[in-house]
Amino acid sequence: MRPLLQLALDETSLENAYKVLDTGVDQVGDIIECGTILLASEGKDAIIKLRQRYPDRKLVCDFKIADSGKTVSSLFLEGKP
Repeated sequence: MRPLLQLALDETSLENAYKVLDTGVDQVGDIIECGTILLASEGKDAIIKLRQRYPDRKLVCDFKIADSGKTVSSLFLEGKP
């Protein structure tokens, strides 16, 4: 069994996440991770849009605040990173 490469999208916008994927890493990654910061800033739209754009890729979501508490709390409380 070959190892899988997971691409973590911990960006503050879907636009920035697309820029990362458009560098070509989307061609080598097996799993796309919708990270905590992206989920906090874009909500479930990030999941929906990534699924539409990459229907054949494994998509996982990582939502926790232990690693990025300051950024995540400012997204929820102030609406900006």
